[in-house]
Amino acid sequence: MSDDQKLIASARILAGEGHGDMTLGHVSYRRPGEDTFSIKARGIGLEELSSSTIIRARLDGSPLDPEAAIHSEIFIHSEIYSMRPDIGCVIHTHPVHCVALSCVSSHLLPISQPATLFYDDLAYFTDTICLVDDRQLGIRLAQALGTHRAILMKNHGVVVVGKTVEEATVSALMLETAARIELLTYGRQVQLFPRDDILRLQAHTRKPGNFITNFDYFSRKHVR
Repeated sequence: MSDDQKLIASARILAGEGHGDMTLGHVSYRRPGEDTFSIKARGIGLEELSSSTIIRARLDGSPLDPEAAIHSEIFIHSEIYSMRPDIGCVIHTHPVHCVALSCVSSHLLPISQPATLFYDDLAYFTDTICLVDDRQLGIRLAQALGTHRAILMKNHGVVVVGKTVEEATVSALMLETAARIELLTYGRQVQLFPRDDILRLQAHTRKPGNFITNFDYFSRKHVR
């Protein structure tokens, strides 16, 4: 699968698994060492992404093609890539359970297998509910994300990152599942496993092969 095909697959998987929100939301990827990246165009749903609606942009947020339909929130991607040379994929979506959780909590409890992926690895952004549509907001979001895997944007959505498209996509799906499970238990007393147990499961979950295997599964499910 080519890089563009992976980006298209990611977008369709995200849409099919509850991350779609009309034409909102975007996913991008960057090849290691490059100072440009590819991103879904503005005005289409995640499930509509095709090779003709992938845009190339620079790390300052400007499109290589001045006529390209670039997202106003391009700065989410450009500023994270600028600050995180380890990152090869950035996803921003508005999954319902994550948005709901972001309204009432700044973190996830490690009460489920998906949640352990984000144990000590989830940030919280409270600067605005509005679009991250200028560079300074993008910088502040990237700073809040820091070295974390994902960030809850209060009353807004999520940003999830990964070294690969596979890692970021599967992580985004797991974050939404973890948020749903937490909301189902919200306000109730829950029993936490010991930290060592949580970290052992986290290490297993983070194996690159697991992200690839599950991305391939979701590709079979959603990409025709």
